[in-house]
Amino acid sequence: AKTDALSSHRDSTRLIPTEVPADVVQKTFSPSPRAAVLWAIIPGGGQVYNRKYWKVPIIIGGMTALYYAISWNNNNLLEYAKAYSDIKSDDPMTNDSWIAFVPAGADPNSYRTNGSFQETLRHGRDFYRRNRDLSIIIAVGVYALSIVDAYVDAELAHFDISPELTLRATPSYIPSTTFPSSGGPAVQVALSF
Repeated sequence: AKTDALSSHRDSTRLIPTEVPADVVQKTFSPSPRAAVLWAIIPGGGQVYNRKYWKVPIIIGGMTALYYAISWNNNNLLEYAKAYSDIKSDDPMTNDSWIAFVPAGADPNSYRTNGSFQETLRHGRDFYRRNRDLSIIIAVGVYALSIVDAYVDAELAHFDISPELTLRATPSYIPSTTFPSSGGPAVQVALSF
C-alpha cells in the first residue's frame, strides 16, 4: 500500500505536456520600420518602440546638451549684437547696452570711439552666431541619426543571425567533353557553393 501511494505521488508530480491555447501563446516582438520612424518623431521614441532602452539616455542627453548650447550661444549673440548695434548708433551714450562690456572701473567715454573695442564686440557677435548655427546643425544631425537608428533597428530585427549562416566553398572537378588542341582531355576546376 505504501508503494502504491508513492507511485501515485510520483505520477501526480510528473509534468504532462498539454496543448496551450492560442490566445495564451506569447508572440515575439516584431517591430515595424514604419512605426519606428513615426515613433522617432519624438527624440528617443523610436528607440523606446524598438525596445532599445539603453539608447534613450544617450539621445535625450545629447539633445539636451545641444539645446543648452543653442540657448547659451543665442543669448550671448543677442547681447553682443545689441551692444555692437548700440555703440555704432548715432547716440551711443543713450543706447548704452555696450557699457556692460567695458572693463570695471574704466571710463565708458574712452571706449565709445575705440575702434578695437568695437571690433571686439563685432567679433563676439560673429563668434556666438557661428557657434549657435553650428549647434543647430549638430542638433538636426543628432535628431536625424536617431530616426535612422530607429529605422535600421526595426529593419534588422528580422535579420537572421543564426549560426547556420555559413558559406561553404568546395573545389570541384568538372570533366570536359571537348579535347584541347594538345589532344588530351580538358580538366576544369571550379568552386561549388
